[in-house]
Amino acid sequence: MIRIPDNLKGCFWDIDAESTDLEECRDFAVARLFTKGGREGISFALKTFTDEEIKHAARVRRDLNPIVANWLSSY
Repeated sequence: MIRIPDNLKGCFWDIDAESTDLEECRDFAVARLFTKGGREGISFALKTFTDEEIKHAARVRRDLNPIVANWLSSY
């Protein structure tokens, strides 16, 4: 089970951050961390998820900021 760190709970204002398993909502978590998490969120995502999981999230999520999507397309 992957828990949301305390310093990143603000990125997940619309869900129950205490009981959410980021493994179960991986694509959502990656998109939210990259768009709302700043350096800390991106660093956490890169350490927590594999390159393939991040690439998959970039392909399927439509709520990515265009700048983030562009950066992830070259990742």
